[in-house]
Amino acid sequence: MTDLLARYGLALIFANVLIEQIGLPIPAVPTLLVAGAMAAGGHFSATTAFIVAFIAARIADWSWYVAGRCYGQRIIGILGLLSLFPDACLRESENHYRRWGRFALVFAKFVPGISMLMPPLAGAMGVSWSAYLAFGSLGTALWAGTAIGAGVLLHDEIDRLLAVVNGLGSIAFAAFGVLLLAGYVATRWWQRHGFHTQRPAAPQRTIPLP
Repeated sequence: MTDLLARYGLALIFANVLIEQIGLPIPAVPTLLVAGAMAAGGHFSATTAFIVAFIAARIADWSWYVAGRCYGQRIIGILGLLSLFPDACLRESENHYRRWGRFALVFAKFVPGISMLMPPLAGAMGVSWSAYLAFGSLGTALWAGTAIGAGVLLHDEIDRLLAVVNGLGSIAFAAFGVLLLAGYVATRWWQRHGFHTQRPAAPQRTIPLP
């Protein structure tokens, strides 16, 4: 990770955040944590890393939001192609929004699965451009700032951990990738299994078209 960030720097941060926020299971928080630790060591600016991560996340979020505004409930079919088990996450996202209103857009970034579903859901439910700009941007700023800030504050511990991982070589990297994928699949399975075992079948969603 440190070698990749040293070589590609801000471009890697931008690409990782954008890919994750689009919906692919490639988490960006570890990259942001390491970026914060490297920024504490003077490799690049933490502020610049934050700005790059913020812009990448907002590009992905706005793309999904516009898709939700334009296509409404039909965008759920596209989400089904990008997620193993989207139904439970979608209903949970709807419940969070109906309970917390626009403030759900602030905290959604910190909840895996819901983070990617909330922007198109907000668009499909008719959240205004100005409200989504304000609350969504605040949520993105808190998410990126927290990850990078934690990297800055915990840079010594992160450096020691990376040194151990680097010492284990490619085997550790491969094992981490397998565990990451397994965790993603297990999380999706649990969300869907838990939803179906704890609740009766729900009627067809009726997300209003804008």
